[in-house]
Amino acid sequence: MAVDRADGRQRTVLNRFAKIRIAAALLFALLALLNAWAQNDSDKRAQAASLNLLGTIRAQEGKLSEAETLFTRALRIDNRLVGAHLNLARLYLLKGAPEKTVAELKEALRLEPGNAEAAYRLGWVLFSLSC
Repeated sequence: MAVDRADGRQRTVLNRFAKIRIAAALLFALLALLNAWAQNDSDKRAQAASLNLLGTIRAQEGKLSEAETLFTRALRIDNRLVGAHLNLARLYLLKGAPEKTVAELKEALRLEPGNAEAAYRLGWVLFSLSC
């Protein structure tokens, strides 16, 4: 019984630590975004990368619609940002939109033909759709 209580306390501490890590990452992303916009409005790549980072944090928090908005905003600024295409592909897969997933993965491969992650994921999704 004492072991069960210790395990429970350990899980509580780990859950709190995970929430603190997410909050710290969000703060870092917000600061990076503000810094990019404040320093040089013409640095569109930094803005896009910051929005992509914020999107990944929102996705980890389970806020998929907000994450999707951030990824698409990032791509409107810099459509060559392969990471944002991959993140959107993952998000669309989670949302049950395989056609959109395939489109994003194909775009990632068009931009970066040697991207192993995009090639693997595309093959996996296409195989899953054929079954």
